[in-house]
Amino acid sequence: MWKEFKEFAVKGNAFDLKKYYANAIVYHTKSLAIRKKMTGPVSSEIAYSLGNLALAYQNKGDYTAAESTGLESFEMRKKLFGMSNVQTQLSVFNMA
Repeated sequence: MWKEFKEFAVKGNAFDLKKYYANAIVYHTKSLAIRKKMTGPVSSEIAYSLGNLALAYQNKGDYTAAESTGLESFEMRKKLFGMSNVQTQLSVFNMA
């Protein structure tokens, strides 16, 4: 499962860099689903994957999906780490 997750995450990031955002979203979504199976529904890893997905939506111009996914990442990080944590603040920065 880890190998498949890593493959999808790397492809998602590669498509982000190439500005193929629709493809990036597909692979970020797949990697997120695998990560949820590996870690459960709430973890720092899930929050990280949600953040990647939100940024791909934002870059594609799908601001509604970017906002809801970004908020999910932020709320998870806030719950896990508190408001003053760097990762939580990164979620706020990414939504600005």
